[in-house]
Parts: sequence; C-alpha cells; structure tokens
Amino acid sequence: AIDYVQRQLHCCGIHNYSDWENTDWFKETKNQSVPLSCCRETAGSCNGSLAHPSDLYAEGCEALVVKKLQEIMMHVIWAALAFAAIQLLGMLCACIVLCRRSRDPAYELLITGGTYA
Repeated sequence: AIDYVQRQLHCCGIHNYSDWENTDWFKETKNQSVPLSCCRETAGSCNGSLAHPSDLYAEGCEALVVKKLQEIMMHVIWAALAFAAIQLLGMLCACIVLCRRSRDPAYELLITGGTYA
C-alpha cells in the first residue's frame, strides 16, 4: 500500500525520504536505501540508495495525501449539494402542483365532502 501511494503521488516518506531511516524496515535491511517506490521515474538506474538523493522523490507523502483527500471530499460535497438541490426542486414542483389542484373546481368536491353522483 505504501509503495502504491509513493508511486502514484511521486513522494517518499511522510515528510521526505529521510523518514525511512527511522523505520524497522530500514534498520533490518542494513543497505542504507529506501524502497524503490521512492525512485524518480527519470532515474533509470535508481536502487533507492541514500547516497544518490537526487534520484529520490524529495517531497513527503503526508501533505499530498491530505491534499488528495480534500479534493475527493470537495467532489463528495458538490455531489451532495447537487442531490439536495434536485430534491428541493422536486418538493417545490410538488407544492406547485398541489396548490394549483386545490383551486381546481373538480377537486373542490373532494375537499368539501361532496360527491360526483
């Protein structure tokens, strides 16, 4: 999941690539490198080594994930507002139809308890 996020958002770590130095993964591998998903697409020979930071994405993922979530939430909010507007328009149309029909003489008999017979 982390690799996918880093590849899609072109980022590395939380704040930057040096965040990986504090992880168990980094300490266990003991090769002084970050995941390959931190490598820039333009760096063809990147192996995730911290010795070549120019091959790595410098920007962290936290800010980019928050920005992406805010964009998605704005779409959700606009969709909800559009749905609410359609519902209000439907209720307004129903009220207009009911008000017009209440003034119609054919419906007056039903209102006053009269019959058509």
